[in-house]
Amino acid sequence: MKAELFCCGSKYLVNIFGTEEFIVNILRIVMTIIALLLAGAHYGRAGDTILKYLFVALPLLLLIRKKWSDMILAVSISITVPVWIHTTLNIIAVRKAAEIPWLRMAIILGGVALFSLIAAFITFRHIYRSRKAVDSKG
Repeated sequence: MKAELFCCGSKYLVNIFGTEEFIVNILRIVMTIIALLLAGAHYGRAGDTILKYLFVALPLLLLIRKKWSDMILAVSISITVPVWIHTTLNIIAVRKAAEIPWLRMAIILGGVALFSLIAAFITFRHIYRSRKAVDSKG
């Protein structure tokens, strides 16, 4: 395949890697792993070893190509979004009470919450599209 350079980035990536779906799958896998490892690190810092090991082990479900494993991953990532928001609000309250700067921390944890939300959305999108593809074949 001849790789031609287009001015638009997405067309260039599609031309190199093949299909847009391939790129979205790679993005889904990478974002899922990062989101789950961030959650594992959060629970590890909080001292909850069971949840830490659970979230660190969850990316192994990516090796199982079944609908139920994708659903577990999507729900697990979705659960972390309110946890990140709750943690952000708690730390803001503590820092405000101690008169410590809090804005940078809020931006960082808000970004982590947004990242997790996008990862969950992409994973649910994958489940929906794979189900839709099966329904159209049947």
